[in-house]
Amino acid sequence: MVYLAELTVCFDENFADASVRKQTRYYSLKVDLQAKGWRCYLWPVPVGDGRGIVDETSFNPLHAFCKASVWVVANQYERLAKTCLAESHNIWYSRNCSNS
Repeated sequence: MVYLAELTVCFDENFADASVRKQTRYYSLKVDLQAKGWRCYLWPVPVGDGRGIVDETSFNPLHAFCKASVWVVANQYERLAKTCLAESHNIWYSRNCSNS
């Protein structure tokens, strides 16, 4: 079984569009894996424009796969949001404040 989780940074209003773009982008990879006998699931995770806002529906696959409680999913949601915010800052900093 293969799970492809893909983070994408987008404007908050574009979560649905970003998810469709990622589904389209990785569709051929998913089909190739399935043709080789793998069960493959693509899980796009849109994150809002550098503020760490994660689309709440992004965790539905996690909840279904892990049979996790609402509390566990909420905890993971919070951790992912903080990580996305920190990494967005790191990307911004490396582009704008780097000495190289």
